[in-house]
Parts: sequence; C-alpha cells; structure tokens
Amino acid sequence: MNSEALFLSTPQLLDIFNLTPTATAIHIGEDAKIQVANDAMLGIWGKTREAVIGKSLADALPELKDQPFIEMFKKVWHEGLVISGNDTAADLLIGGMLKTFYFDFEYRAVKNPEGKTICILHTAIDVTERVLNQEKLRTASEKEQALEREQLLNEELAATIDELEATNERLKITNEELDYAKENLTMLNNELEERVEERVKELSDSEERLLQAIDTGKMGTWSINPETLKVTMSDFVRDMLGLPEDREPEMTQILASIHPEYHEVLLSVLEKAIKNHEPSDNEYPVTNLKTGVVKWVKATGRIFTNRNGEATEYSGLFMDITDRKLEELRKNDFIGMVSHELKTPLTALNGFVQVLQHKADKSEDNFATSALGKAYSQIKKMTGMINGFLNVSRLESGKLHIEKKKFDLAKLFNEVVEDVNVLHSSHVINLNIDKAVQVHADRDKIGNVLSNLINNAIKYSPGGGNVDVNCTSVNEQVVCRVKDYGIGISEEDKEKLFDRYYRVAGNPTIAGFGLGLYLCAEIIRGHNGNIWVDSILNKGSSFYFSLPLH
Repeated sequence: MNSEALFLSTPQLLDIFNLTPTATAIHIGEDAKIQVANDAMLGIWGKTREAVIGKSLADALPELKDQPFIEMFKKVWHEGLVISGNDTAADLLIGGMLKTFYFDFEYRAVKNPEGKTICILHTAIDVTERVLNQEKLRTASEKEQALEREQLLNEELAATIDELEATNERLKITNEELDYAKENLTMLNNELEERVEERVKELSDSEERLLQAIDTGKMGTWSINPETLKVTMSDFVRDMLGLPEDREPEMTQILASIHPEYHEVLLSVLEKAIKNHEPSDNEYPVTNLKTGVVKWVKATGRIFTNRNGEATEYSGLFMDITDRKLEELRKNDFIGMVSHELKTPLTALNGFVQVLQHKADKSEDNFATSALGKAYSQIKKMTGMINGFLNVSRLESGKLHIEKKKFDLAKLFNEVVEDVNVLHSSHVINLNIDKAVQVHADRDKIGNVLSNLINNAIKYSPGGGNVDVNCTSVNEQVVCRVKDYGIGISEEDKEKLFDRYYRVAGNPTIAGFGLGLYLCAEIIRGHNGNIWVDSILNKGSSFYFSLPLH
C-alpha cells in the first residue's frame, strides 16, 4: 500500500480548512500579516481572499486603526501569550458602511520547539445577535422597574398630598372660626359680654388642647409673611434649631441651621409657594446652633390668601422625624448589604448558565439550549423576587451575622479560584498557600471576601495578565494577599476605599455601587481581623486581610 496516499496535499488541507464554520486565520509578524484565512473569516471581514492575503491587518482592514486589536496582535507576537475576549465590540467596514459587531475571539501564539512564536492563530465567533438580544432584555427590565418605582412614588405622593390637604383644611376651619369669633366680639353689646367671654374661653381651651397635641407629637408651627419674609415660629421650632430666645428669628440664622445641600431646594420651594401658591412638604437635616446635635425634620406648609386671592401668610407644621428617618437609613443600609450578598451567587449562577448556553449553541444541542434559556429566565425572576422581598420586609438590623466553624482554608481558596476561572479566561490566577491551615471562621463569608477581591483584581487590570493569591501563617494569624498588575489606586482613594458607597473616580466604565470592599471590611472586622491595601498607580494593587488562627 502506498504510504504517500495517507497524507493530504497542501491545497487539500487548505480546502478542508476553508470548510470549518469557525472563522479562522493565521497571521505572521508583529504587523499581523495575513497568511491564511478561511471563508468564515473572510465573511466576517467582508473581503475577498485576493484583497487580504499577504497584507498586514492594518492594511487589509484600515478601519481597525483606532481600535485595540492591532496592538493586541503585537503583544501576542512579542510575548507569546493568548488574548481572548467575549462579547467584544468591533467596527468593520462592510459594503462601504462602518457597522458595529460583537465577537468571542482568541489570539493564540503558536511556538516552535525552541519557544519562539512562529505565527498567531486567530479565531472568532460572531455573537452580535446574542449581545443585542441581551441588551433588549436588560432595557425592557430596566423600563419595567422604572415604571414600578414611578407608580409607587406616585401613590406615596398622592397619600401625602391627601394628608396635607386634610391638615390644611382643619387649620383653615380653625382660622375661620377664630375670625368669626373676633368679628362677633366687636358686634356684641354688653348684654352678650358674659357669653362672649365663655366662647373665648372655649376657643382658648380648644387652642390649648391643639398646642398640647402638637407638643406631644413632636411638632411645632411656623409662619412667613409673604411680603416682608418675617418669620415667626413656636418654641418647639426655635428649640429644634437652637435660635436665640431674646430676638426674632432671622432667615440667615434659619439657613445656617439647615444642611447647605438643601438651601437651594428650600429657597425654590419658598419662591414657588409665594408666587404660585404651591403647597410644600420637605424632609431635611438640621443642626442645632447651640448644641450641634443633628436631627431630621419634616416641614409642611401652604399659602393662605385673602378674599382677593392675595397671599397673606405662608405657614405650616414642623415635625421631628429623626427616629423614623434614622430607621429608614439603617434599613436602606441593611438592604444594600443584603442585596449585594444575595446577588453575588445569582451572578455566578447566571455566568455558569451563559457558559453552558455558549457550549450548547456550539454543539447545536437544541434541548440544552432551550432548557438553559428557561433557567436564565428563572434566574431573572428569582432576582426580581429577592428585590421585591427586600423592599417590603421590615428589617431591624444592618449587621452581618457571622457563623464560625473550622474549615480548611486551602480547600476554600481552590474552590473560589476554580469558580472565578470559569468566568474569566483573560487572566491567569496563581494560587500559593504555604501550608495547610485550619481556621475558625464563617466559610461562606470568607469565600465572599476572596471572590470579591479576585474579581476586583480582574476588573481593575483590564489588559489581562496575572493575579497572584498568596496565604501565609504569621504569629498565630493567617495573612492573605490578592495582587494584580492593573491600574492601581491613588493615595487619596486608598483612605476611603473601604467606606460605604465609595467608588474610585475616573473610570465610569467599571460598574459597581461601592459596597463590595465595604462588605469585605465588615466581614473581616467581624472575625477580629484586619484588611488593608498597598497600591502604586499604573503598576497594580495588593489587597491584604488577616484572620486569627484561634
């Protein structure tokens, strides 16, 4: 039997290469000169084989000049590494029009036995339709949530307006009764003097009861003259603001007690009330000018007019809502922390489903694709249910609950690194633990801390590369470090990095709410440990945390 018949000729191999559905090309040199490209890749480029073979990537596709791909090829050629990406946008000139497409791609350096790069294998899969469909789903979900929030706010606003109108109506009735009584006093003769005195006493008792009810409910009254802007207020309001008792309150003193952030809003409310007779209902913090104590207040008011419709008084109630406001703030803090923790495993699950969807699509497994699509839908529903539950639940505490037990730290770290590797193929995570360590801690919480730090390292080193995870036992404690070689952190940002809601400025493309590192710090402190960071701008960051061994 002729052995030469067992080997295909170069033209035959090229013909077979062109049949592969995955877009594939082979490039040589730092300028990515195109050696071979199959039909699928030529279809993506919108070019003929004669127009690109033998040309550099920049010459064959000049629209890539200001895009990152040419620099990526140079990096792969010189450093002999692999760069890949998912859902990556690329602008290509197709039919004379520049259009945006999305690809899962890989640039892989192919080396000879001596370790020198001889070519770059370039593969790409067009996932534009999938990305656009996901964007449509996200947009629809965001619109639905916005409508729900708007409806809730409208309902709350309507209830508040009804309450304010009822209060103002009662005040109007009381004022009308007082005006009527005063008119009667001038009209009645001496024979009615005793009856008038009795009526006045009744009104006085009624007003006293009203004032007593106001004091009991931590409320006071205030009034502003629309023409002179002269302010009068009850003792309760004066005491809340810490104003002097020996002279009339001045607008500058009142503004000095109110947080500056609310000055512009409240002055606008005053202007609208006087000009347009609009009622007001505002909540804001005030600082007692005498004691420095900060409290939250609610001020409601409306304009009273004469028979000609002219404004004669702008007045209302002033209420101490500190307890309720602090409870709301504590509840919001707790909801933020709980939401962050609950969404982390859902995000990972969502990532796994997407990876499986991608594999199912490649293998054309229709059943798996359908099942995974339903799983993805259920994840979205579960996220909505969690959000709804957190919004209606009455939460009493914002502290994390730590459940400690003994576990193998090395095993936990390996699990976390394995999970992260599934979702991120652009970075190499190097794990090094000097010896087996048993710690007494909350396993899930410590896993969340490590996962958060590794994901942050990947997020803030977008060019790929290494992430080093080390763990060392020192002086009855274990010290762990997550090091990246990314953009780094400034000295100013390092001081506030672990504060709630704080995010590093200057990079709006990196998403987040500023809760991750705050939660990490709270978890580590709950274990009587420490957390800190060392960083140099444009060279990378090292995040450390320590835990007691006993």
